[in-house]
Amino acid sequence: MNLIASTFRECLKFLWNHWIHLVLLIPAAIVYTFLHESLHALAALVQGGKLVEFVWVPSPKEWGHIRYEFPEGQAYSELVILLVPYLLPLILLFIGIILILRLCSGQAALRTSYFWLFLVPVFDLAHAAIPYQLGARNDFYYAFGRPTLFSSYVISFLGAFLAFSGYILHKKIYQSEKLSVQAYAVLAVLVVLIVFLLSL
Repeated sequence: MNLIASTFRECLKFLWNHWIHLVLLIPAAIVYTFLHESLHALAALVQGGKLVEFVWVPSPKEWGHIRYEFPEGQAYSELVILLVPYLLPLILLFIGIILILRLCSGQAALRTSYFWLFLVPVFDLAHAAIPYQLGARNDFYYAFGRPTLFSSYVISFLGAFLAFSGYILHKKIYQSEKLSVQAYAVLAVLVVLIVFLLSL
């Protein structure tokens, strides 16, 4: 019982210490959606397409979408249009990891980098991968087709790798204030649950 209580307190303390970031997630989600849809649109326009509809304000039904048309006979890659936006979280992850490894421990910039350049991009990737594996018809579905056992293994492996890497970085950043393994695991499960609820 003491372990459960202490884990709960750890989670609450961590969330409280990042309350400003959590509040900023709401406007950041709109900006992020705009960037995501803009990259879809850019990938279509660069290939000679015409943008018909651009929706970037999240609604209860969806985060956003675009519609585009191509002249008859125009060659283009729909795969590129579908997947280009996912370069954004990958680039942010790369920048975040480099910054975290190079910055001195204990700086506010380090914790900010961890939140916005590691946790947020991981959440974005999870928000595409987990619903896809559960059968949602999102970008991954139209890019890769129906989920398979192999895709399940790949997504599970990458998820475990990112979670493990995230804890290694977390320990480097927070040192004596780091979360215990069980508190970190609880928050990771909470993120997966939020992704699942958002996909309904």
